[in-house]
Amino acid sequence: MGFPDDPYRYVGGVRTALTGLLPSLVPIAFGYLLAHNAAYLLVNSQLMLPLLGNPAGMQSWPVHLPYPFNDSYEPNHTFLPSAFYWYLGVVVIVAVHVVAVVLAHLHLAGSARNQRRARRSEYPWLVAMVTYTALSLYLIAQPLVQEKDPGAAKPAATAPATAVTRTSSK
Repeated sequence: MGFPDDPYRYVGGVRTALTGLLPSLVPIAFGYLLAHNAAYLLVNSQLMLPLLGNPAGMQSWPVHLPYPFNDSYEPNHTFLPSAFYWYLGVVVIVAVHVVAVVLAHLHLAGSARNQRRARRSEYPWLVAMVTYTALSLYLIAQPLVQEKDPGAAKPAATAPATAVTRTSSK
C-alpha cells in the first residue's frame, strides 16, 4: 500500500471515496435493526425455556420437566420496564454511529494523499453522522402515545339513566 506521503499511491475520486464509505453504513443498519427489535427479541427469547424441556417437541418425550420448561409456559411481556428498551435503543444507536465514524475514518485516512487532506475529507462525513445521530435520538425521544390536551373542555356530568327524578305536584 505504501506510506501516506508516497506520490505513486493511487487515490481515487469522489466515487471511490463514497464506495469505500458504504461499509461504514452496515453497523448503522444492524444497530437500527437491533434497537427496533430488542423488545421482541428479549420477550420472545423466554420461549426458549419450553424448548429446553422438550427440544424435539414430541408428546412422548421421556423427560417431563416442571413449569418453565414445559408447554404451559407463557412469556412475561413486562419482565423489563419499557424505559429499559428505550435506553437500550439510545445506547445501541450512539454506539453504532461511533463505529461507523471510526470505519469511515480508517477509510478516508488511508485513501488521502496527506494528513491535511485526510482530515478535511472527514468533516462532511462527521457532520452527517452527528446529524443522523441527533435526528435518531430526537425521533426515539418522542412520546409513543399522544396525550389529550389537559385544557380541553370536559363534558358536563349527566345523571345516570337509572336515577329517579322527583316531580312536584300541585
